[in-house]
Amino acid sequence: MKNGKYKLDANQIRQICLGLARGKSFRAISRQTGLSINRVNRTAGRIQAVSGGKPEELVNLDDHQLLGKIYSTETSSIENYAGSVKGSKYIPDFEHIVSGLIVEKRMSVIETYRWYEEQCKKQNAEQLSQAYFYKIVNEELENFI
Repeated sequence: MKNGKYKLDANQIRQICLGLARGKSFRAISRQTGLSINRVNRTAGRIQAVSGGKPEELVNLDDHQLLGKIYSTETSSIENYAGSVKGSKYIPDFEHIVSGLIVEKRMSVIETYRWYEEQCKKQNAEQLSQAYFYKIVNEELENFI
């Protein structure tokens, strides 16, 4: 969807939670759920942020509670933002970066990359290349509009 408002249903979120809990890759979860890898990555970031790294704990919530946790305005707040570390790289939630930093806070892409560098330092993780980061942010901006 082009408006950035597309939300998964509770069962799709549960499938991602279970995949994460079992240590499956985003690609494997993507194949299992029929969702894009980027959608799985973004949702995994939200799941990790609200579950404190224990996605299996979200599986037993009822649909309303689960959707409320994943899509609450608190979760998307930049102060509560959490990306995920894959291997040694810090992978941000690009949807959140675009909606929270670039659109809402009106930061430039350069300022956003500096923010990302700080997050990498806090996580003691390697960062993505600046060119790759810009490419994904621009793709996400196109999807947001």
